[in-house]
Amino acid sequence: MTRDEFLAEIRRETGFMLPRDRNLIISHFIERLRTVSDEDVTSVLGTPKGAINGFMSDSANNISPQSRILMIAAAFAAAPVVINITLVIAGIVIALSAVFAVIIAGLPFAAAAMWLGGIWNFVYTILSGSDLSNVLVGCGAGLVTSGFGIFLLLAVIKLYGRFIPWLLRSIYGAAVRVVSWFKTMVWRLI
Repeated sequence: MTRDEFLAEIRRETGFMLPRDRNLIISHFIERLRTVSDEDVTSVLGTPKGAINGFMSDSANNISPQSRILMIAAAFAAAPVVINITLVIAGIVIALSAVFAVIIAGLPFAAAAMWLGGIWNFVYTILSGSDLSNVLVGCGAGLVTSGFGIFLLLAVIKLYGRFIPWLLRSIYGAAVRVVSWFKTMVWRLI
């Protein structure tokens, strides 16, 4: 590994650190690499990751705790198991959200179908020419179904009146927080 490759690897490994700490580490290794030839880089300094860990473990270096935590978090997040678990959890959340969205979107149609089905049952029973007991049972079932459909439709309208504005406010608030966090992280890295 040449000095340039070693320094490029140091820059890549310290990409998640705070700029002050990253610049401290890079300037330290630039100074160390001036005294080492291209052939002796790995024999004198070892691997870039090992050299960074050695530099950070020295208590004389003033590396901030935030940079140490960011390095640990970056190593943890890059682990294949964590990436796979995160993808599985994200898939489950997306699937459950889709099911919930379909149910919420379909509720008004189900309520309207129940209401209209109850009316149809009531009208059909009256026009069927059945005996009085069957007409009374059929009309009662039609009225109960129609009433439950109207109740469900009104409940859905009330739910939508409260849920949709809350959902939109929540999505907007989350988007603002994510953008703000992203800007903060990018600003720290610059």
